[in-house]
Amino acid sequence: MNIEELHQVLLPTGQLPAQTPASDWLVVPTTPAACAAAFAHAQQLRNADPTVRVEIDLGSREASESVAAYAQRRRIRQIVWINEAGLPQVELLK
Repeated sequence: MNIEELHQVLLPTGQLPAQTPASDWLVVPTTPAACAAAFAHAQQLRNADPTVRVEIDLGSREASESVAAYAQRRRIRQIVWINEAGLPQVELLK
């Protein structure tokens, strides 16, 4: 099944959500070397609660301000920064 074709068929029916649900967490590796630890932490969050929605930032944004701005636009209220040792630092957004 082609997802693009499915989207085109469902779009005019009003069956698609107007807005995607907000994720609960944005997991951000602080360095490229922290990526594996970030993926592991994201999996821990998902394992702790199967209903939790988790996104991982893959480095498309450079400054922490742009990460926070992205999270706010997406209505994500919790960012967890993961360092190379796998240690999390949680940032709560308003």
